[in-house]
Amino acid sequence: MSKVEVNTIEPQCGTTLTLGGSGDTVALGSGASQTGFGRTGTVDWQTGDIKTAAFIPATGKGYFVNTTGGAVTVNLPAGSAGDIIGLKDYAGTWDSNAVTLNPNGAQLIGGGSAVDPTLTSEGGALLLVYVDGTQGWLTTAESVTTSPTGAQYIIATGGSPCTGAICGDYKTHTFTGPGSLCVSNAGQPGGSTTIDYTVVAGGGGGGSYPSTAAGGTGGTGTGGDGGTGPASGGGGGGAGGYSAAGGAGGTYGNNGNASSGGGGGGSATSGGSSGNGDGGSGGKGQVRIWAW
Repeated sequence: MSKVEVNTIEPQCGTTLTLGGSGDTVALGSGASQTGFGRTGTVDWQTGDIKTAAFIPATGKGYFVNTTGGAVTVNLPAGSAGDIIGLKDYAGTWDSNAVTLNPNGAQLIGGGSAVDPTLTSEGGALLLVYVDGTQGWLTTAESVTTSPTGAQYIIATGGSPCTGAICGDYKTHTFTGPGSLCVSNAGQPGGSTTIDYTVVAGGGGGGSYPSTAAGGTGGTGTGGDGGTGPASGGGGGGAGGYSAAGGAGGTYGNNGNASSGGGGGGSATSGGSSGNGDGGSGGKGQVRIWAW
């Protein structure tokens, strides 16, 4: 390897000086620095150095700042005209744990120094360039767009089955008694953010004795009349809401026999009680929750 030692290189003619040929890489030696070349408005992103605590950034570099564990302070270096620094929200948590910009000494940020500015946008990113003593560090590019993570859907447990029964493009969680729907991921618009529910009331209990009487239909009303058997009452109406009581037992049979009434309507949490005589019990209601 040959070595050239000179203090100044100037073109032999004209004003253009070319270093290296097409496709070559011109590299500075380890520990060497450059002045006068200027920058193109970009930084070298430090992907192997994720910041989680207070630090002093170096000019010409960009840093991914992770505030998952708490707020982080960026102590800016003493700026010279043309210095540039990049910052990016690593985990999308700047909105909950902010990044504070602390200028060096009396230097300014955006022409002011009374309050250290904070970065509070989820997924935020910006470039800071030092201009002069009047404005100090100025933002030349800023973004609050979160990085794409693919479609996210609601994740929940509870009911029966605990993880929900898949039906088409949604899951159903069925509750036949008190319980909790625990949501661990609220999803996002690219996937799903919707939960809906319905209450299915229990039907009324059937009449007793040898007859063809049917129980009353679900709903909020009381049971219908009994059938035409010699001793049968109609079933009670089902509950209209999760905590509503079942409807009352049906009336006596159309023939006026008072030996048995229909069962009470079911509530959303339990079956209704039987009516007079040997009337059947009302069925249980349900609460069904869909997430899609």
